[in-house]
Amino acid sequence: MKKVFLILTCLLVTSISIGQTLIAKTEDGRRVVLNEDKTWSFIDLEPTTTKTEENYPVCNLPADFEEPEVDRKIQGWLKKFDAQVEDLKKHVAVDNGCSVDKIKVTSVSEQKGNGNYVLCVKGKEMRYRRTGSVFHRQGVSPIGKY
Repeated sequence: MKKVFLILTCLLVTSISIGQTLIAKTEDGRRVVLNEDKTWSFIDLEPTTTKTEENYPVCNLPADFEEPEVDRKIQGWLKKFDAQVEDLKKHVAVDNGCSVDKIKVTSVSEQKGNGNYVLCVKGKEMRYRRTGSVFHRQGVSPIGKY
């Protein structure tokens, strides 16, 4: 009986002491410890790097570059869902604040259910994916931060 009481007491004390702090993540990706006395401190000294527009690889396309052919059957099927390559260009133009004319598709690999696209946007190479009828930048969750 004493052993059970001792074990329960130890578990209670450790759970109370561990439960005093809370770990949160800031908007720039750094982790913060929130203490019970309403103070905080960074766990990560350096912010996690996210891929910004500055560190995308540069794409040098020749002046006579022609976009690759896409499968007409798949594009016809995707037209029902507004998920064609032209719709992707509109989506990317809104994301990057440029016109559709400045976007060139350099590579297309697609099926009815998904697709991978490599685009040249304002001289920078970007990769996008299509899952169903939803386009999103590769490496970024289509659901968002939530």
